[in-house]
Amino acid sequence: MNKIEGLASSIKERLPSAEIVLDPPSGAGGTWWLDIHLGDRGVVVEWRPAMGFGISSTPAEGYGEGSDEFYENMEDAIGRTLEVLVNGVPTQTTGQLALRRLREVSHMSPMELAESMGVRQSTISKMERQRDLNVSTLRRFVQALGGVLELKARFPDRTISIDLGEPDHQETE
Repeated sequence: MNKIEGLASSIKERLPSAEIVLDPPSGAGGTWWLDIHLGDRGVVVEWRPAMGFGISSTPAEGYGEGSDEFYENMEDAIGRTLEVLVNGVPTQTTGQLALRRLREVSHMSPMELAESMGVRQSTISKMERQRDLNVSTLRRFVQALGGVLELKARFPDRTISIDLGEPDHQETE
């Protein structure tokens, strides 16, 4: 059983009344799709073995534009899928969600993060809404949460880590 089949099995175990349709790829190493419906709520899960899970609540705002949220491990993908199906919390596009969710899972308030970064809380709010950040700003955001920013380029046949080097200077607000 691969990871998407494991996810489907776990969801079915927890939500026996859910309707689940698994669509395997046409070729080896391709994308798997999982459609899950619970009443009037739905989730589409995309799984690429080399990349992880993409999740979108349905109906999606922009059909065919890709998944809204991404999760590398199955447990996080299961948790988010259940949240959408049971609680009706819709997925959000990456630009709207990524930094806020990162801060939330790090158990840090916007005020605490602002203090750690040496900026105003309004700056944190602005960063979390932006769709395009400088790498140096993103690095500071992640470092203030206690992490290290790593950048990877994913291709169909390989993943390459990109060396960001050390920051040239400290950015200010």
